[in-house]
Amino acid sequence: SPAVLAPPPGWTMTIVRGRGVKTFTIGTTAQRIAQVNRIRAAVTLLAASTNTGTLYVGYDDPDVASSGNKLGVPMGAGASITESPPAVFQGEIFAIGSAAGQVIQVVETDEIPE
Repeated sequence: SPAVLAPPPGWTMTIVRGRGVKTFTIGTTAQRIAQVNRIRAAVTLLAASTNTGTLYVGYDDPDVASSGNKLGVPMGAGASITESPPAVFQGEIFAIGSAAGQVIQVVETDEIPE
């Protein structure tokens, strides 16, 4: 039978599970691209290289805008944002485009304590 591996004494085991890739087409109205996730271990946002405009990302901000005082974090074509340990944002993430038809992909993993 196969050997069972155990963590060294004093260590804890953590399981990381992927959530797959989610693709969104964003227009000039803000859209939620990630839900609140208290066990989020990492998240990467990928703007399509074929985008003709700019995406703006807001954290816990459903009113994120492409201009003015609610301006989000800008992402040009082909740009990416990655949140990884030790500090990973676990709230909602929103995006808005400077023009219709902007594509963004969201890749999330969860950390499941054992």
